Amino acid sequence: MTFKYLKNLYNNHPVIWLRAVNKLIAGDEDNPPPKNCVLFTGSSTIRYWDTLERDLAPFPVVNRGFGGSMLHQVVHYMDDIVLPYHPVSIFLYAGENDISGLLVTRKHSAEEVFESFQEFCARAHEPLPDTPIYYLSIKPPKQRRKYWPEMQRANQLIEEYCDSDPRLHYIDIVPALQDDTGAVRAELFRRDGIHLNDEGYEVLTEVIRPFVEEACAEQ
Repeated sequence: MTFKYLKNLYNNHPVIWLRAVNKLIAGDEDNPPPKNCVLFTGSSTIRYWDTLERDLAPFPVVNRGFGGSMLHQVVHYMDDIVLPYHPVSIFLYAGENDISGLLVTRKHSAEEVFESFQEFCARAHEPLPDTPIYYLSIKPPKQRRKYWPEMQRANQLIEEYCDSDPRLHYIDIVPALQDDTGAVRAELFRRDGIHLNDEGYEVLTEVIRPFVEEACAEQ
């Protein structure tokens, strides 16, 4: 198996996350998710949110983040870990890894991230036409700063698209993760400079909780 083949596989096929997704599916058999849940899905910013249920109690939230996934890979597994739950609302964080790349992956443009988001929304609204989708903006990077301009462009494209459809909502988490000068609040990140720590998730909870309350109040 050549390096070129592995690189192409990682870039174009979500199969690398199949084991992680199958683990989530198997967990559903032992611990079925609540009905009318609020579903969180996306990449490792969601996957590492171990305190999600506690942070957003008493709302019936379900965490279905996996790996260091890219947005198009989340789209691929929607039939397995999004649509079967018939969620009352969907919260999505993905796109950061697309732009910065992971290991040998190619880097995606803001336009490609936007197109993947459009596909996610279309796929979700085909069986669940009235389900609101909340997109969590790509967070400002401490470690991936050179990619921030492209991430901002992706955020802008998605925000404008959300403004065009009342079922779509853009949640700007950027200001809460920056100080008054616009610098990233380093104390909210783990040592890798990419993932949030416990304090970071506390800040994220403060931003997101009103939207979860809104989503549940409308049901």
